[in-house]
Amino acid sequence: MFSGKTVCIITGASRGLGKSIALNFSNLFTKDSVFILLARDDKSLSDTKQAISQKCVTQYFDQGTLDQSVFDSLLPRCLNELHVNTEEFEHACIVHNAGTLECEMTEDLVSVQSVSNYFNVNLIGAVALNASFLRVFQHVEHKLVIGISSLAALQPINSWALYCSAKAARDMYFKHVASEYPAIRVLNYAPGPLRTDMLTKTACTESKDPQVLKVFKDLAAKALSCDTSVLKLIEILKGNKFKNGDHVDYYDE
Repeated sequence: MFSGKTVCIITGASRGLGKSIALNFSNLFTKDSVFILLARDDKSLSDTKQAISQKCVTQYFDQGTLDQSVFDSLLPRCLNELHVNTEEFEHACIVHNAGTLECEMTEDLVSVQSVSNYFNVNLIGAVALNASFLRVFQHVEHKLVIGISSLAALQPINSWALYCSAKAARDMYFKHVASEYPAIRVLNYAPGPLRTDMLTKTACTESKDPQVLKVFKDLAAKALSCDTSVLKLIEILKGNKFKNGDHVDYYDE
């Protein structure tokens, strides 16, 4: 992926881990590669774009939208804006990073609309976007799909029921992609605890379980920088030894 002309799509690319992935991947990709950066924050997306040397297009994207036309037109519209065709690329990569954290005890998840909205953003939108990616770039020989996962996909965290459930479902979905399309490299990457708004402004202040709240407050001081985690991700990709569809954590050997 780092040695040929690549189209790289990153969701949630306006800040935090998504921005770090964009900047660090940009340092490795060939100069003729292109980036498609998606997020809901246009201004911060523009800041990310300015730091990338390759051709880059940014697009406002609400992953929780239920508008089918958005998913049908998004990637073709971005390619058209970049003045490129899919036939030009040796590699196509998508990083599913966009996500939110909702902290509620299970007995308080009584709003059908709120629960539905959460899964629209954190699961259904990712599935729909990935399907569009597979269709649009079906003739690109080498494809890589990365789902940003979490330890929460493997074990419950009290008051994080929606987050844990969505991450677990995403992991299984991407395992299915790997099973159905063995030629596509698929990785579920858990980046470890990161110094991001999700940790400092949500997990450390809104977790309803007192013990979980304490754990994350203690963890905040030892959290990883996004760049540190992304460099480990790049190391994993370069080594290319992971089993297709595997869940790999930052702390794994």
